[in-house]
Amino acid sequence: MALIITSAMTPWMVLADGIDLVSYFSRTPCDNVMAAIPIALLLMAANYGLNFVVIGLPAQRIGSVSVQQMSRSLVWLTLWGQIADRIGAVLAGSLAGLVTEILGLKGEGAWAAPLLGLNFTFSAISIAILVFAFARKKWDISLRHSLWISTAAGILTNPAWAMGLWFL
Repeated sequence: MALIITSAMTPWMVLADGIDLVSYFSRTPCDNVMAAIPIALLLMAANYGLNFVVIGLPAQRIGSVSVQQMSRSLVWLTLWGQIADRIGAVLAGSLAGLVTEILGLKGEGAWAAPLLGLNFTFSAISIAILVFAFARKKWDISLRHSLWISTAAGILTNPAWAMGLWFL
């Protein structure tokens, strides 16, 4: 959040190196925070809907949680999921240069494929861990079903899919 606030006050500094950090961390296609906020809210609503379908409905069907309780829990899961995704993004950003070097990739965009792959992987892991914790602790779902739901969530609700589409 501090990065977004700082970039709103000094956008020329953030874009001086040609890397758009606002859109990377806010997960919106904007380099302006005032434009990113409504888009982020719309994306959060879509994310909640996707979470409800991929996580909530199976968990409600398998577990003993009511739809109302699941709906409220998914609000928190969606918010915590943003943090989990950003953890994946930071880890990916930290390691993309190293992976690019190890693979011997050259050129201006050489870091893009490793960044996307690492971002997807680390975001999937962090999202799956979060969903697993909710499934086991809040919704009292069996270990086997929790693993299935959290794996599906890590893959299907991963924001790195959308980020990959921006590079096409």
